[in-house]
Amino acid sequence: MDRGAWDYLICLHRGGQDEVYELWPVGLRQRLPPVKVPLGPGNPDLTLEPAVAFFVRRAQELSNGKLRIKVVDNWAGNRPSFEQRIVRDVAANRADLAWVGTRVFDTLGVDNFQALTAPMLIDNYALERAVIASTIPTQMLAGLARLGVTGLAVLGGGLRKPIAQGHPLLRPADWHGLRFSVIRSNEQAAAIRALGAVTTDIWGSARQDAVGAGRVDGFEMHYKLWAFVIAPSAIPYVAANVNLWPETAVLLANPRRLSSLSESQRHWLHQAAAE
Repeated sequence: MDRGAWDYLICLHRGGQDEVYELWPVGLRQRLPPVKVPLGPGNPDLTLEPAVAFFVRRAQELSNGKLRIKVVDNWAGNRPSFEQRIVRDVAANRADLAWVGTRVFDTLGVDNFQALTAPMLIDNYALERAVIASTIPTQMLAGLARLGVTGLAVLGGGLRKPIAQGHPLLRPADWHGLRFSVIRSNEQAAAIRALGAVTTDIWGSARQDAVGAGRVDGFEMHYKLWAFVIAPSAIPYVAANVNLWPETAVLLANPRRLSSLSESQRHWLHQAAAE
């Protein structure tokens, strides 16, 4: 391991494995704390998560390289509860920073974010940008205190569309009886069931296998991810003019870890999140 001329190096393990977290401070007058960051999942260079990638890169730039975040993927594996686990790991101080979809919080008793992913409410990028730039996210983030985490920012993402295997989903009747996968969320599952489909929260590679085996008929996803996770020919029908909801996400921090950082370190993180 090259310990270089960094102020500190964050080392993270892949969730479920047995490696330990380690910190190597170099040439410091005061020892700096470790920062364990489960950023992912399944996307270690964050090419599919540009808003999160910007946060990581900007934190390093603002600190002139003194703060380096090493991204770890697959923190909670392919289990349907992966986002719930990440939130709980941040609250339990097993991770210091993380990002999860806003969709997950209604499964944890926090309904503040449901307006962001209400079906077909935010259905274009101009509206999404306007909402993210408003004071609404700050009001929503305040509700996370009850979960033992601090919300740094709400991030915008791609508009998610219904994608199906047998036929395009153009009318309510097209949904009837479909086995449709949604990432775990009470609100989003209820919306899909209201259209007449049967929902499952199978996710990740298991979902791709289920599509191939004919056990899942469709799922929701934005264009860029669709071609990344599965061959479009395997599930070829996209309702291009239907935007179900945006893929909004929250940057989370453990409040104790955040307060233990220096004022400069907290400033770098908050400014990177705000930008």
